[in-house]
Amino acid sequence: MPNKTKVRPDDFNGIVIPYDASFNELRAMLCAPPPQCWVAFIALGYRPGGESLRVLAEQLSSPDTHFRRAAVGAIATHPDGRELERDILERLKDPSDQVVREACNTAASLGLRSAHDIIISLLDSSADSTRIAAITALSDLWEDGDFQRLFTLYRREQEEIVRKEAAWVLRDRVGKKNWRELFDCFLADEIPRHRTWACELAGAFGMTDVEKVIQELLNDQDGHVRRAAHDAIDRLKESANSPTPQV
Repeated sequence: MPNKTKVRPDDFNGIVIPYDASFNELRAMLCAPPPQCWVAFIALGYRPGGESLRVLAEQLSSPDTHFRRAAVGAIATHPDGRELERDILERLKDPSDQVVREACNTAASLGLRSAHDIIISLLDSSADSTRIAAITALSDLWEDGDFQRLFTLYRREQEEIVRKEAAWVLRDRVGKKNWRELFDCFLADEIPRHRTWACELAGAFGMTDVEKVIQELLNDQDGHVRRAAHDAIDRLKESANSPTPQV
């Protein structure tokens, strides 16, 4: 599975990224103080070939947390980044949450299916930002059994920002087999966008049995929810009046 296509940035915090520098110049720049070392990492990440990949691999073992994070982030854009699959999996277990989060992004960007189970375990991280990174990565490395695991997190999660991220992924991955339990949760959610999504789920998957509960949202305090409820009811009525296809 190839890397996701990314637009190559021209600069980093106003510093021009030296894509035209020689390999030796870029390697020497890694010893320079920030931000020169960071732009060197970025340039190496976009440079094809074994030399640049080896340098990035070496930096994955740096005692400096920021260097490990920069290296694993640069590997996400390297044309041969998947060759460092085992190294990226190790960084998913890094003692630094910053490195772990970057490794989640890289694993997802490179489509590393082998990272799936480790990323699932990160849903239990004590750090909110790490749980969010795991949820986002999981959306790209999705497996059939992931819906229930993420749905459980969504129902139990206390931090709203994490719940929102889980809801986005669940909405994208919901289907005929599991839409109803997500619909019921979205319907009662305090976040207006989630109630809007409940209406959309009803319109996409529901039958006339959900029309009554959707009608209650016609008086919702949020205008977007009210409009979505109207649309859902129209779709439900249209579906109910459609002739049953002949088998």
